[in-house]
Amino acid sequence: GLMGFYHVIPKVHERTRYLLPGKRSLVVADIFYMHYARNASEFYAKKTSAVRRWLADPDVEQFGEYFLQQWLTGKFVKWQCFRTPVGWVTTNNPVETFNAKLKKTYTLRERMLMGSLLGQLQVCCRMESVSGVEFHEKSTASSRLRRRATTLRRQRLLVETPSFDGSSNFVLVVSNATSRIYVKPKRKSMEVDRSCGCGCATWC
Repeated sequence: GLMGFYHVIPKVHERTRYLLPGKRSLVVADIFYMHYARNASEFYAKKTSAVRRWLADPDVEQFGEYFLQQWLTGKFVKWQCFRTPVGWVTTNNPVETFNAKLKKTYTLRERMLMGSLLGQLQVCCRMESVSGVEFHEKSTASSRLRRRATTLRRQRLLVETPSFDGSSNFVLVVSNATSRIYVKPKRKSMEVDRSCGCGCATWC
């Protein structure tokens, strides 16, 4: 089955902690390029280029060997967008969210006997059926996401590439990295437009 990409990324971050930030960013970018490849041939080209570059760098070689074995040649290799059928979502986040709710509210993160589990699932079904939450058939962007997209477009960091005749019915959206500055009180770098929202006390 299709492997969730957001199961891959936490492992990548975990395995690249020892790298310098610049090299770590390049490694993560390579993996995102592979994930968003439009077809198998493009994925193969990006994979070959990335793995060759990783294994040639002594600092990244250990990670390169891990990623090649675990995510490119093992059982869990189907985490690219082009492997998802047209019209199907590329993530199972809603399922994961509901699963988390089941564990938190109904099973209390405990292993249960089958009879008890079925009883709790029955309670869950009753509660969900009367919750009154509207079921949306189409996703809608939040106001925060719309503002973010507008800002990126204005800065020419979010670009939609028009398709050409004979191409697949895909929209290629390229998102470039925003400028970042180091915010000392927070001990981390932040995107410039986000850091502007910090209060005066942050900068004192």
